Amino acid sequence: MIYNTISFRFLDMRKLFFFFRFVASIALFFPMLATAADYNRGLIAFKKKDYATAFRNWKPLAEKGNIKAQHNLGWMYRDGKGVIQNYKVAFKWYKLAAEKGNAQAQFNLGSMFYQGLVVEQNFSTAFEWYSLAAKSGDANAQNDLGLMYEKGDGVVQDYDMAYNWFKLAAEQGNIVAKINLSIIKMRGAGVISDTTRAYVWTTIGALRGDEKAAKLKKQIKKRMSAAQIEEAEALLKECIKKKYNGC
Repeated sequence: MIYNTISFRFLDMRKLFFFFRFVASIALFFPMLATAADYNRGLIAFKKKDYATAFRNWKPLAEKGNIKAQHNLGWMYRDGKGVIQNYKVAFKWYKLAAEKGNAQAQFNLGSMFYQGLVVEQNFSTAFEWYSLAAKSGDANAQNDLGLMYEKGDGVVQDYDMAYNWFKLAAEQGNIVAKINLSIIKMRGAGVISDTTRAYVWTTIGALRGDEKAAKLKKQIKKRMSAAQIEEAEALLKECIKKKYNGC
């Protein structure tokens, strides 16, 4: 039998190719495992309120470009969890993560521009970051966009747009957005008023310390019959029992 040495060489080269590709994939896989392990250790520590340990695990990852770790460091520096509060450093980490598309970081960066923390207050820039986060589905950003449209901060005042953004956030279970949605409904700002649900959500807002909601609740109650109030109170109890889901 005659063997073709060229075929053998070709097969050997193919084996070598697949071998080196396998080695390369392993070399990439183990650092990824290590990164995930470090991040999860930080997350476990964070949930236990061991912020110093969380910070130690996340900081090296953030410095290597891990987006979630960068956002988390921003939050820790903003609120002074495990580190000395530093808005300037918080802004730096938020910006790094936001520029890579992290919706939570985009929202938080927008909040810093809206409030004027470290940077000069700028509603237009806040609106841009909120919009990016909101379009990615961030409920907090959707709610705050609603507020900007309701107040006319950085945009032309538009109650219909406010209503739409509040509704999107509320549908995700955002309690503040549900309160704002009921308030804007009660005002009859471009939408049909629903006094029963407005009563429920302004009551929840009042219980959470929202003065605007408490005032509106009183106004709503004056417009309701005894039967409507009884119905609303029953709905409120059911809503609280369900932890605000499906209200």
